[in-house]
Amino acid sequence: MEKLKYALIFVFFCLVAVLTYSLVKSFFYFDKGIEVGEEEVLELEKNVTLTSKDNLEEDSKVIWKNFLYYPTEPSVEEGGFGPSGYLNHAKNLTFVNLTTGKVKKLFDKKVYIWDYFPGEFIKKNKLYSESLESQKEKDSLEIPQKFLIFAVTKDTNGDGFLNNKDKMKFFIYDPALETLLDILPSDYYVEKLLYNTKKDFLVLIVKNLPNQTEPHPSSKIFTFDVNTQKSQIIEIEKPQDEKKDSIKR
Repeated sequence: MEKLKYALIFVFFCLVAVLTYSLVKSFFYFDKGIEVGEEEVLELEKNVTLTSKDNLEEDSKVIWKNFLYYPTEPSVEEGGFGPSGYLNHAKNLTFVNLTTGKVKKLFDKKVYIWDYFPGEFIKKNKLYSESLESQKEKDSLEIPQKFLIFAVTKDTNGDGFLNNKDKMKFFIYDPALETLLDILPSDYYVEKLLYNTKKDFLVLIVKNLPNQTEPHPSSKIFTFDVNTQKSQIIEIEKPQDEKKDSIKR
């Protein structure tokens, strides 16, 4: 009887240890993000193979009938820029051309993907019931046959990790041409995506990192024509009162 008692206590402590380890590991992953190595580059083979970190069975989706994609180490949380109303995190994305059979992993360096989705959608709004939602104008985006990705590629706050505390870049992936385009200037990062723009036209609220010429950078409007790949940054003029205050200082 005494041995059975000790055995049950041992099993109990083992379960507590395993549960504690799992919770700590999970908290560390989501809180810290991806640890940055010294210029570590992922080794991409010509033939991309599926690993245990790629959840092909649960997370693969077909878009535009011709392409399948699936994330590496995916996770989901509330909020998001895309149509689902959720943030889709991952460490990489893999695309499969279902016509040619060609497989392509998008990023060849460590990144923390903050969100990703096809560029043509009508955004769901969970704050409204179906009856009210049908009467309300919905937010939409019309960037056909392109995939939009928000990703952290640089440790902008210097804590040694890529996560939601860092600034995000914005990418457009064309699966037909297999081109991944970072549309923002090198020193600018995305703050917000604006909806209801014309077809093949993106408008983002962006901000650059503090520097000597602009120690307290303000938000700017960034526009991008997907067809011509022409972009512009629109400065928002400061109000007169704010200009006067800056002159006095």
